Amino acid sequence: MPQLSLDRFGRLVIPRAVRQRHGWRAGTVLELREGPDGLVQLCEATATAPPGWAWDHGLLIALGQADGDLDVAKINAQLEQSRDSTLGGTYNNEG
Repeated sequence: MPQLSLDRFGRLVIPRAVRQRHGWRAGTVLELREGPDGLVQLCEATATAPPGWAWDHGLLIALGQADGDLDVAKINAQLEQSRDSTLGGTYNNEG
């Protein structure tokens, strides 16, 4: 049975194998639930996701569909134009 420990700052250290099995990564929000019998349970927090979103292994995932065709070249051009205007015309992705 895996054992948990507290580090010198009082943080709970969860073994890597347990984190990997549950898909818990840095930033995953967990709840420590304590029952009346003293039994403690560690589980993912049950935060309510906004409409159109869902929690998946601690990550907030958009559930919507993209409108129209996904034109990667057009998206990249728009990003470059945005970067260029943000940086005052100094952006050049050719190095």
